[in-house]
Amino acid sequence: MNPLLIDSIFCPHCQGTLTEQTGELVCQQCGQKVALQEEVPLFSNPPADIQPSEKLVRGPEVGTPWRQANWRFLERQLARLDRQAILLDVGAGRGDFDALLSRYQVLSLDIYPYPEVDIVCDLTLANPFKPGHFDAILLMNVLEHVYDTQGFIASLSRLLKPGGLLI
Repeated sequence: MNPLLIDSIFCPHCQGTLTEQTGELVCQQCGQKVALQEEVPLFSNPPADIQPSEKLVRGPEVGTPWRQANWRFLERQLARLDRQAILLDVGAGRGDFDALLSRYQVLSLDIYPYPEVDIVCDLTLANPFKPGHFDAILLMNVLEHVYDTQGFIASLSRLLKPGGLLI
């Protein structure tokens, strides 16, 4: 389990402390249990109809012109952050931007338990993250999959530290 994870989350039902026990996280306040799959917490069940993607090599000179521009955009945004910044990569998938993110403290989140993901969660159903915890939240190629974008962004804004970036 990513060591950053346990300090970043709490029980989404009562905001109690979660501790790791055999094969699950357990809330010390309300007893709520969160399953672990290969040390990855599953705060929501992955959609049954999802077709997992293959891991592709990404970079500033790889892929379509749009993909290359996407990479360069994120690179410019990340340059604004301190190297000790804590980031939440929402919709991380197969870790397309891992090479850029490796210099920061990062939690990767997706609705599917890809091997590269630290936490599985549909943030429209459960939000286990402590308020004001992240210096930046990344939504690279995510918003087109969200029905209530305004509500979603509002829920993410409470997770940012003052002056934090929503990219």
